[in-house]
Amino acid sequence: MRKSAETDLATLTRPSSRTDFNIAVHLHYSTSSAAGQAPKLKPLTGVAGSMAYMAPEVLAKKGYTTTVDWWSLGVCAYEMLFGKRPFRGRTNGELKQSIMKSSIRVPDDAASKCSRQGQTFLRGVSNVVVRPLSALS
Repeated sequence: MRKSAETDLATLTRPSSRTDFNIAVHLHYSTSSAAGQAPKLKPLTGVAGSMAYMAPEVLAKKGYTTTVDWWSLGVCAYEMLFGKRPFRGRTNGELKQSIMKSSIRVPDDAASKCSRQGQTFLRGVSNVVVRPLSALS
């Protein structure tokens, strides 16, 4: 009998955390597009999941689209590469402020763990979503 992948992941030698990716939504397109223009995605507003992986747009509760998935991918990649999350806080409020106001910074020893291209990728996916804070509040 084969153990589940989740059980295998739980037996890793270094501390790790698991993320639940079973939260899914149907995307809906606006039907009121002008003639000749492609329909636009209707922004989502629901908030569910682990705050540490949420993009600023999700936390701002102003509406978001699929770009927030790139942000979450970047957070997951950062955690896999460096063994810690890029944004931290002792409380949910501190964590939210860190996500909303900070940019991804790679650790001092990043070059020994990740190529320059990988570091550029991490910065790039975090910038796909980030808007000026005034646009989010």
